Amino acid sequence: MSDSSKPDTPLRWAPWWVLASVALWPLTGPAEAVLSLGALAALAWLVARLPQGALLALGRALAWLGWPLLRSRRRIARINVDLCFTALAPEERRRLAERSGVNTVIGALELLRAWHAPPSRLRGLADIEGLGHLQSALARGQGVLLMCGHF
Repeated sequence: MSDSSKPDTPLRWAPWWVLASVALWPLTGPAEAVLSLGALAALAWLVARLPQGALLALGRALAWLGWPLLRSRRRIARINVDLCFTALAPEERRRLAERSGVNTVIGALELLRAWHAPPSRLRGLADIEGLGHLQSALARGQGVLLMCGHF
């Protein structure tokens, strides 16, 4: 990072802003597309600043509201869980598919946070172990391959 407050990224905005604008333009016209884009940007800004507990609760609520409406996604999730977890009882597989839907929504909200939250909001959300090893290798001019699990 060149500046501790700004990450080195080619774009500080998310590509979905562009896709949303392009998708809305022919349907609504330029003025409405820009207004809709502003509303999406404001919503992303708000979500990015939610405390972690509120973000998790929002994700659970949105998943609960959306799950009945997403019939084809629900069907695909259940088929995948049924194929992968044959040892589980049918009721356990159903609950696992539902939890998968909840975690997908929460993950999308956390992705919004990663794109739009100020660095101060992100501090403390993850633990970094072994940072000294990374800094030492980089100081020696060695390449580094970082691997991370997400849970």
